[in-house]
Amino acid sequence: MRFWKSAIFSLALLLGSPLSLVAQIGREKTKLATDPLFDIPYAPKQMHYELLSQSVIRKCYEKYPSEMREAINHRFGIFAHAHSGAADYYVVDATVPYYNEYGWIDVLLVNGDRCTVSSSDWAFTNKPSMTGYADKSETERIATPDDRDIKGAHDEYTMRSAHEEEVMRSLARDAIQRGIAAHGSDVAFRKLACQSLDKDSSYPVLYEELRVYCK
Repeated sequence: MRFWKSAIFSLALLLGSPLSLVAQIGREKTKLATDPLFDIPYAPKQMHYELLSQSVIRKCYEKYPSEMREAINHRFGIFAHAHSGAADYYVVDATVPYYNEYGWIDVLLVNGDRCTVSSSDWAFTNKPSMTGYADKSETERIATPDDRDIKGAHDEYTMRSAHEEEVMRSLARDAIQRGIAAHGSDVAFRKLACQSLDKDSSYPVLYEELRVYCK
């Protein structure tokens, strides 16, 4: 026992002090990532989300330039999923080796052999129409920068159809259920997620569904 204490102390001296060693070990044990939708912390080494299949990763990312194709070699956690007709929508984030600062937070629309890639900041900042929808179609789509209502406005996008709104609400509800599963219980997830209602959110539909859940 003395030998191990001595060895640890010697290593600590190399790092600066015994306290710096303890702090470093503590950070490694508790290193947290951030849920890309609810902005709440989770521990990737202890809390696991379903992984996106490699076939979907290749379909969505292999068309990217070479500097982006490294994404194919990474694992993506699924933070929300919705199925609509022949299409699947996913909200994904790279799980290893990145921790959000350098990861991808994307919304994918996979429809047959086609994949549209958008970001959560584009897909979830869209607003429900306050006057109803003239478009009665069930076209599968996600918002991208090309869909802006006002050119140059980052968050000015109004949903085009009731179907599009329902897909986004399905993603929001599924995100809540996946959060509950990842955190281990409804109580654990609710404690963190419902606190985020006090924050200003640029994701209107997501937070409407979260308010319903937190009541």
